[in-house]
Amino acid sequence: MEISIENAGPYNCVRIYGRLDSRGAASIYDAVVGLGALGPGRVVLNLGAVTHATRAGCSAIFVAAKMLHTRTGAKRCVVDAAPDMERLLERAGFDHLIAVQRPPVGSLKRA
Repeated sequence: MEISIENAGPYNCVRIYGRLDSRGAASIYDAVVGLGALGPGRVVLNLGAVTHATRAGCSAIFVAAKMLHTRTGAKRCVVDAAPDMERLLERAGFDHLIAVQRPPVGSLKRA
């Protein structure tokens, strides 16, 4: 798994590539929480290049989202997730913390 972080206008975008599993959970958590500490800007997770995800891997997203929600009261946005990934995130029951959506055409494209 690889992670890239970039500024995309009003967003701080964390892009995850490859397998989202327990081995990469700490890196995801550190990236999301680190960006959240920079201020109230929106943190967006782009999951368009995730090839496989486990519940354990997604736990880092949920823990980071809960921590950031406590600080700012805002939902974290997940964009460009494959349908299977969307279902995994939605079934986990964290819809009060995470908004899963498709990006507008031309924005937050994969690198």
